[in-house]
Amino acid sequence: MTAWWFIGDGVSRTLTATQPDTGTGYIWYMMEITDGDTSSPFAQTVANAGNAGTTASATLSTFASESHIGVIAAASSQNVAVSAEAGGAWTELGSDASIATPAARMSVAARTPGTDTSPSMTFGSTVDWGCIALEVKAAPAGVSGHFGVLIG
Repeated sequence: MTAWWFIGDGVSRTLTATQPDTGTGYIWYMMEITDGDTSSPFAQTVANAGNAGTTASATLSTFASESHIGVIAAASSQNVAVSAEAGGAWTELGSDASIATPAARMSVAARTPGTDTSPSMTFGSTVDWGCIALEVKAAPAGVSGHFGVLIG
């Protein structure tokens, strides 16, 4: 999985994503970040993958600031239920982004403020999975940064 950030021109509301190859299916999730650092939004990103598991997780380094936002996105090789880390600290942003052929599902969760360095997502059954965790920088004091994040 990969994450990209982008800044709109304030007028157009169209984002075009070109597939890198002739794969059989893709899942994308787009989110909007307000009050983020638009000069270099990601303090860190960590991708991870596993086979035949029920939990997707990625370990981040210590957060550079307690005001940063933690984000995790996880995708499975099957169209099964997926949920954010238990305990209520993580808010599920999007789920059920699924495709039937080939079967797959993705879910995204965020924590604000987000200093949890071991985010995870749980699947309803054993699946092959991939995930990416992000530390999204907060905007400097007095600046209102606004940008989008595309995860796929």
